[in-house]
Amino acid sequence: MHPLFLSTKSLVCELRGASRRWLSDLLWPQWLPPASHASSAFGEDWDEVRSGVHDFLSSRLFGYALRKKHLHTKCRLECDSCFNKNFCTRCRAGFYLHLGKCQENCPEGLVRSDTQRECVPRCPAECESCVNSETCTQCRPGLYQLSGRCHHVCPEDYEPSDKLMECTPQVHCEVGEWSEWSPCSHHGRTCGFKWGQETRTRQVLQYPSPFGNPCPEISEIKECLVKRRKCPDPFIDYFPLPNSPTPTASKW
Repeated sequence: MHPLFLSTKSLVCELRGASRRWLSDLLWPQWLPPASHASSAFGEDWDEVRSGVHDFLSSRLFGYALRKKHLHTKCRLECDSCFNKNFCTRCRAGFYLHLGKCQENCPEGLVRSDTQRECVPRCPAECESCVNSETCTQCRPGLYQLSGRCHHVCPEDYEPSDKLMECTPQVHCEVGEWSEWSPCSHHGRTCGFKWGQETRTRQVLQYPSPFGNPCPEISEIKECLVKRRKCPDPFIDYFPLPNSPTPTASKW
């Protein structure tokens, strides 16, 4: 087997298909042996190699010719672009595409779409605009759009958005875990009382949408009982009695 066959085996797998044997040997790639000697070089695999290379070259040439023809095709006056002079692909303003033709009026059952410049199916009664007879893109006033359909009342788990005039998913409140209870206190003090209060809180992780489930309580308070103890006398700290040591930490 010719050594080049090993390096072209993967190429053959991609190029194999219907052979286009009408190509001239003049188009034969320079990196392969001459076409006249290739049969003996590749042996029994020659037909497969030739078929793949011919198919590759012909597809490239045919595609180039088709693109060149398209670029030089002269469209009809009402066409903005076309495949050929008898088949428009986009119409000029004021004309509407239907089956490759640009026309001023659409057939029965179809309506003109100025945005698409095409004849499109008539929209359902509740639609202001649509893609087809089953898919609305904008609803009439007072209706809400969801998945191409218009609703007077949004389905379950959805809520109306008057700003967008759409049914949007409901968002429910989410909260985190409770914190630890705070130390027992009374009006901010932690001494000089018997009964006080403890508090704990939790954070809101997700605030709800207007119609979503509201947030539960995020703070709690409970009464607490402590052993009564006397608070230090601030007057003694700042104005010590005679013959008592002056507190070194007390300063104005």
